[in-house]
Order: sequence, then structure tokens, then C-alpha cells
Amino acid sequence: MMLKNIIVWFGLLFFSLGQVIAQNDLSVFNTKFGKQTTDTFREKLFVHTDQDFYLAGEIIWFKVYLSDASTHILTDLSSVAYVEILDVDQKPVLQLKVAIENGVGNGSIFLPVSLPSGNFKLRAYTNWMKNFAPDDNFEKTITIFNSLKASEIKDTVKSKDFDIQFFPEGGNLLEGVDCKVAFKAVDGYGKGVNFTGKLLNNLNQEVAVFEPLKFGIGNFHFKPEKDVQYKAVINYNNQKLVKDLMPAESNAYAMQLNEIGSDSVKITITHRADNDSSIYLLVHQQDKTTALQEVKMKSGTAQVYIDKQKLGEGISSFTIFDSDIQPVCERLYFKRPTKKLELSVKTNQQKYLSREKVSLQIQSRDEKANNLASNLSLSIFLTDSLQKMNEANIFSYLWLKSEIKGKIENVNYYFENDDKETNLALDNLLLTQGWRKFKGKEALKVEKPFLKFKPEYQQNIINGRVFYKNSDKPAPDILTSLSVVGSTEHLYGAKSDRDGYLAFNTKNIFGPVQLALQTYNLEDSLYKLELDDPFLKQNSDEQLPQLQLSKYFSKSVLDRSIYMQVQNVYNADKLKTFITKSSKEVSFYGNASDKNYILNQYVRFPTLEEIFREYVPEVVVEKRDKKFSLTTYNVQDKIYLDSAPLVLLDGILVKDMNRLMAYDPLKINELDIVAKKYYLGPLIFGGILNFSSIKGDFKDFNLDPNVVLVDYEGLQVQRKFYTPVYANPKEKASRLPDFRTLLYWSGDVKTSLTGTKNIDFYTSDLKGSYIIVLQGLSDNGRLGYSTYSFKVE
Repeated sequence: MMLKNIIVWFGLLFFSLGQVIAQNDLSVFNTKFGKQTTDTFREKLFVHTDQDFYLAGEIIWFKVYLSDASTHILTDLSSVAYVEILDVDQKPVLQLKVAIENGVGNGSIFLPVSLPSGNFKLRAYTNWMKNFAPDDNFEKTITIFNSLKASEIKDTVKSKDFDIQFFPEGGNLLEGVDCKVAFKAVDGYGKGVNFTGKLLNNLNQEVAVFEPLKFGIGNFHFKPEKDVQYKAVINYNNQKLVKDLMPAESNAYAMQLNEIGSDSVKITITHRADNDSSIYLLVHQQDKTTALQEVKMKSGTAQVYIDKQKLGEGISSFTIFDSDIQPVCERLYFKRPTKKLELSVKTNQQKYLSREKVSLQIQSRDEKANNLASNLSLSIFLTDSLQKMNEANIFSYLWLKSEIKGKIENVNYYFENDDKETNLALDNLLLTQGWRKFKGKEALKVEKPFLKFKPEYQQNIINGRVFYKNSDKPAPDILTSLSVVGSTEHLYGAKSDRDGYLAFNTKNIFGPVQLALQTYNLEDSLYKLELDDPFLKQNSDEQLPQLQLSKYFSKSVLDRSIYMQVQNVYNADKLKTFITKSSKEVSFYGNASDKNYILNQYVRFPTLEEIFREYVPEVVVEKRDKKFSLTTYNVQDKIYLDSAPLVLLDGILVKDMNRLMAYDPLKINELDIVAKKYYLGPLIFGGILNFSSIKGDFKDFNLDPNVVLVDYEGLQVQRKFYTPVYANPKEKASRLPDFRTLLYWSGDVKTSLTGTKNIDFYTSDLKGSYIIVLQGLSDNGRLGYSTYSFKVE
């Protein structure tokens, strides 16, 4: 479904749960909560990079997938993705904008040799996603090593750096009730560790023993007693850590979740209240209500059974509200997805020689083996000790990583098997998560937050602001224009709002350009214009792990550095090939031109005034009080247009006709005329006079000093991936070295309705094991990931 035809609500409808429940009308509660959570469309973004380890001087190739957060179906709500590389201090070192079409986009990042060695964060988001928490943006860790200069990496982590956290199920420890407590132990690098632990009471008596199941995460049970302080004693790597457990409460709520066979989930709620009361169980997924029940407590306990068939696939939140509609417990549950995109990829052989053709067969099916058309990305690269392959793939990211705050160590592990141990490890992970939606009394607040950032339906929205020069106060209702210098394709109008904000809805601005920004007012010396930085200012809480490279990696780094430098020397031109637009640039007014003059085809008069009077009947020149004015005349209809024309020189709007008439006509190549009324946003013009100079750079033109010229990086021009062909003996015998470690990359792999796709490529001169990584999604939102290996001997 095309989301451009959907009305997107620019506001969340928050409501008072207390007022609704006070009416004792559960259906109204459900309706209101559903209204709150479905009025705002949410996007999810995933980026497939060709690898996870790079050298400075190499290129990162990537594909962006933009989907509906609930269905994982590709969405066309946004047409621009913002991609950044952040350093360890979360400062951007590289930034770019990528065009998104029908939910996908392709890009590349050249890594300059000025970058230091270290771990970096690759972050991506849309303008619409900036309205929500920074944790909702896509993030992954990539490693960049600069082999061309001495490493400045200092290991600041000490072996004794170690920490453990405890998480009671549901959020509370309740006296006299058997409680499940999850824990997570990590070293100074943020990686899970193995240890042995004991829980002791205040008499140093052993209450429980525990150790992690996976990645430093596990759980234990115990029944806390009244007025007893418990402490955990941890033994790790010949070190001892003692940490107090949070105290148990006497009047808190306790919550336990247990699966009952394969059909249902049982929720047990305990509360030592004097009298029985009603509580409310809300089950919600993403921003949608799955179930809502009023539950009567009896003798301080209650049990609720939820049919698994009613739960959506992926993570569901179980939230308990007390009788005052305060959130008191929360627990996450994961239902494994059954709808999958099953991808298979294989080569026509298992072993190859150098420069030999490889034929690749791809098949995409659903979980019932029905053929599915799919949109995929493919990477084939040399495996070595540098590549770790533990970053989230599209399946593990969209189903789990994007729903969990903080770092998940080897998130792919939880989907490699569906067995008792893996499911227990996954549940332990969910137990370590805190509150996700409701916090304390915030549940009772009635708010309608302002969604500042609009979705970019038709590519870039360039935002700016108008101020009064003298006071720096915002200037409202000011007509402004924005154009691309040297281009006839781009001219945009906007009117500042009451806070001085401007929004120019641009289209097809690619690569580095210069923008001209000005007010449409001859007396505009009162105003100051600025353009906003479109990149996100807030960061997530997830910290980058410190780079760890042992001495055993040195040979791999040296070899990779040699390969990279050879490729950059011998194939520099091929690595800088870009996919440019094939069509000729079209003016912003399309084919509306009534007359075009190539001045070299006419007599070259010394002034523009003479040119207009001698052979341009569509323009009438007048001069009063030493000021020129121009009027457009429609020759065919024999009428004069009653508004001043829009006059441009090399894409820059010209307001002062004296400046134009003083310009040397010998430097003008072309004049294009539209002899009819033209509307540009809020601006109305009596026709268009579009001048183009010979060099397209308004050379020697006396530019209005109030015009603001800004160097601007538009949408990225797509780079073409280079892969050589050795189709005959002569090509195969070429003496040019082929040291490609990345044999093939494509972000545009699409299987047909039969679910098939064939791809051919050639091996390089490098021997070793190569891995094929294929991932993507189907039209109906099924996610798939697959790998395959072969050797070159």
C-alpha cells in the first residue's frame, strides 16, 4: 500500500487512563489506548554493509531498507536517509544523505586516510525518525584501521574492570514470595563474562548459587525475607566482587511469566494488600494493544492466561497497572516469528581458480516453500581474522535488536537455533530490560507532543530560519527563495512561519552544490537568513566497545593494506565511477517556455536594454527615476502580465533590475522566457526571464550583498561497484594485479515471481575462503538471511 495516500497524524493522542478506568468501562480504555498508539506511523531502518572491518582508504558499500515498524513491509513514507559515522565520542566524522525510492536506497562511503584507527558507530535515520528517541535509529559498530600511520589506540580498560547488574522479574522483589532475578555481568569492554556467584543473607548464609548461561546473562530464584539485606559475592578471573541486592519490599507487586505448553502464557501477580482490588493487564506490541484485561485480586494473588495465538510475533510487553492506574510491573516476552523468507544461495562449484567465473544461484521462498519475489543485497568477500560476522543481520535486527535498548552481544545467536537452551538465553536477555513505555505518574498525564520533523515524501526538505538583523528575533511571514547556483532545475519558494522557520521542499539535488538563499524583498537588509543542519544532534546511550586487535592480526592487516593500496593505484578511475542521471536537466518550470534566445544567433548589442528593445518583444523595458523595471508581454495573447517577472541569472534570483541591466550581455549565452503567470509556492510572478551565462557561474555579476551563498552537500550520487570480467584468455592473462578482497557487492538483487536470480562474477588473484552474505525482505514483509562459503585455490 502506498503510504503517500495515507494521512499521517502529526500528533500523539495521550489520555488519562485514570479518568477512563474511573468510568469502569474497559472497552473505552482499550479504544482510547488503541487511538493513542495507532495515530503515529513508525518507521524502522536497517543498513546492510558489505563488511564490518575496513581500512582507511577503502570504501564502505551499503544498502538501506526502510520498513513499516509493525509489518516490516517496505514503506515510501520517507525518501531520504541520513547516514553518519560517529567516533568514540559520538562526534560525526562523515555524514551523507541517501535517496530512498520505494523503501530502499544504495550508497557508499570512502574512508579517508585521515581517520584514526578505532571502532566507529554507523548510524542511519530519516527526518521523521528524528521525532522519536535516538535509540530508535539504526546503529551498528564498524571497525576502521589506519594502516598508513601509527596507531594511537590506548587500552584504558583494566583487567579488574567488571560489573554486574540484577533485574527482578517484573521490576520488584516482594517479601515472602519466590522471585526470579536476572543478572548481567560484563567486563571493561562491555562483553559478557563467565563467573561463579553466591547470594548470601545478612548472616552470611548461602541462599542461592548462580552462574551465567550465555554472554554473562542468567537468572536465579530465591524467596526474600523481611528486613534481610542480601549480597552477591562474585568470583571472576581470580577477583572477588561483592554487591548488595536491592532490598525486598512489603507492599510491592510481584510478577511472574511462565509458558504453559505451546498454547498459552500464564501471568501471576502477587500483592500483599489488606483488601482485594482490581488491577489491569495491558499487553502491547510496538504501539498497538494486543490484550487488555481487568483482573480481580483474591487474597493478594491473581492469575491471567493469554492465548499465544493472540500475541503478535516478536516482542510483547506485559504491563500491570494497579487500581489507581499506576504502572507497577512490566515484563517482556518473545514469540518466535513463523513467517520467514527462506533464502538459499549456492555456487556452481565449491572450489575455483584465480580469475575464474563463478555462477551464483539464488532462491527465495516462504516458510511453506512457496516461491517469493524479494528485494535483497549481496556481499562476497575474503574471510580472515579481521571479520567478526557478529553484527545483527536484517532478521535479528528488525525482530529483536531494534526492540531492545542497549547493546546485545552476538544478537544472531538467538536465532541460530530454536531449542531449550537458546530460548532460555533469550528469555534471560528480555529479563534484563527495564521500563519501556510507562514510567510512574507519567501514565496519567494528558499530553499532545509536537512532532517537529515532517516526513520527506519527495526528497530533501531544506530547513532554515529568518531573523531580524538588529535583534536576532525570528522574522515571521517573510517570502524567501532558494536556488541551486548554475542550475535551471531548482528554484523553491517558502514563507517563514511565526517563529521564522522556513521549509523548502526540494527535489533531485545531488552531490556538492552551492545554494543561493534570499528574501523576495528589495529592502531585505533588515533580515538575516540561515540554513539548518539536518543531521541529528541527540545520541543514544549505547557506547562503542574499545578496539581490540591482538598481535596475531598484524599479518592480516599488513596483507589487507597491501591489497588495498594496489587496488587504489591500478583501479583508481574505476573506483570513482558514478551512476549519473541520463536525462538532460529540466528547468524548474518544465516545458512551459514560450521563447528561447541563443544570443550568439543574434546581433550582439553592447547592453541588455538594447537587446530587449531590438529583438525580444516578450520583454518591455521601462526606466523611471533611474530605476529599470521589466514587464513580460504575451505575444500570442497580446497581453501584458500585471506582476513583475521572475528574473534569474545562473539559478540566482535577481531582484534589482539595475544590477541586471548593468551586466555585460557578451557573457550571457541564453535567455529562456515564460510569458504567463507563474506560481512558486507563496510567490506569484508575471512570467519568467531565465538567463544563463556562458560559464554558468554568474562571472563578474554584481551580486546583491544580501544573497546568502551556502556550500551544500545534496543527496549522494550513487557510486558504481567495479568488478572485472575475465571472459577470454587475453583478459585472464592481463598483467594488471587483481587484489580484490571484496569480489562482489550489489544492493539491487531482486528475485522474480519464481523466487530465482542468477549472478555471475569472477574471482581475484587472492587465494582463500570467501563468504557470501545474502539478506533482504519480501514484498509481504518476510525477512531473510543466508550465508554460503567457497574457496579459491
